[in-house]
Amino acid sequence: MFANAKSKNSFRPFSYSGLSRDFVIHDLSMSKALLRNRVSAQQARERKKAYLIDLEAKVKDLDKKNS
Repeated sequence: MFANAKSKNSFRPFSYSGLSRDFVIHDLSMSKALLRNRVSAQQARERKKAYLIDLEAKVKDLDKKNS
């Protein structure tokens, strides 16, 4: 351990004492990106669910034909 390290959280990448314009813009763009990612992930889950439902229907149909 370092002699001058006071705590685990002594290193802080951002200064929270005064929020700069760049930090606010960065935070806003990051929030927008996270929201887009959530929406995209939800859409992907819905597509996957629809694909699996369709695939299961095809399997049932083929099972009936082969019986």
